[in-house]
Amino acid sequence: MLFAALASLAASGCSADWHPFNECHPGEARCDGEVAVNCQIESGNPFMERYVLVQHTCAAPEHCGRVGAERRCLVHPEPCSPGAPRRCAENAVVTCASLIPGVPTLAYEVVVDRCASGNICAEGDCVGPFDEACDPATFALACRDGRPVRCAALEGVRAGQHRVVYAEGPCVNGNRCIETSDFVACGVSDVPCDANTFRTRCEGGAVVRCAAAYPRAGRGWTGVEQAQPCPHGCAQGANGGDCVTTAQ
Repeated sequence: MLFAALASLAASGCSADWHPFNECHPGEARCDGEVAVNCQIESGNPFMERYVLVQHTCAAPEHCGRVGAERRCLVHPEPCSPGAPRRCAENAVVTCASLIPGVPTLAYEVVVDRCASGNICAEGDCVGPFDEACDPATFALACRDGRPVRCAALEGVRAGQHRVVYAEGPCVNGNRCIETSDFVACGVSDVPCDANTFRTRCEGGAVVRCAAAYPRAGRGWTGVEQAQPCPHGCAQGANGGDCVTTAQ
C-alpha cells in the first residue's frame, strides 16, 4: 500500500494538495469554537515537507476570527489602525499588529501581555496596583506584599516612564520572599546556589531546585534554592530528588 501511494505521488508531480503523508489540505482553516485551526507546513521536520493541523486556543479577551485565509486569535474581528496606542482589555495589554506578511496596513488587535502576579493593566501596561513611579538608576530590588518587585519601562500610553511591578509571586509552596545583598527572589534559603553543581533534594513533598533569582545591579546570574510542589510526591535518588510522575 505504501509503495502504491509513493508511485501515485511520483506520477502526480508531488502535488501538495493530496500528498499521502499530509494530515490536512493546504489552506484549510477553521474555528472550532475558540480554537483556531490552520493547515500549515510541519516545523522541525528536515526529512519531509508535509502539512499538519496547528491549533491555538484563544483566551479572553481574544476570540477566534479570520485574518485573510487563516484563523487567528483576535480581540476584535474588524481591522484596527496601525500605530494605534496600546490599551487594556480584561487585564490584558492589547496592541494593533500587522498579521498578514506584506500587508502592513491591514492590522488587528491582539494580546501582547497578560497582567499576572497581582499586577493590573493601566494605560496599555502591566503595573503594580499602587501605580508607583520609579527611577531605574536608583531603584533597588525589594520584597513587597510577600513577592519581589522591580522597576519596569512602560511601552503604552506612558511610554518612556517607569513603574514598580510585581516580578512574580506571591511566594508560595513553602517559599518566602528573600532579600540579600546579591539578589531578591522567592526561595527557601538566602544562600545563593550554583545551577551547575547544585543537587536537587526532596523536602516535604516538594523538590528543591536551583532557580534563577533577580540579581542586584552589578551582579551576574544568581541562583536561589526554590521549592516546587510534586503532586504525586518526591523521590530521592542517587542523583538527587525529583517529582514522581504518576501516583503510586
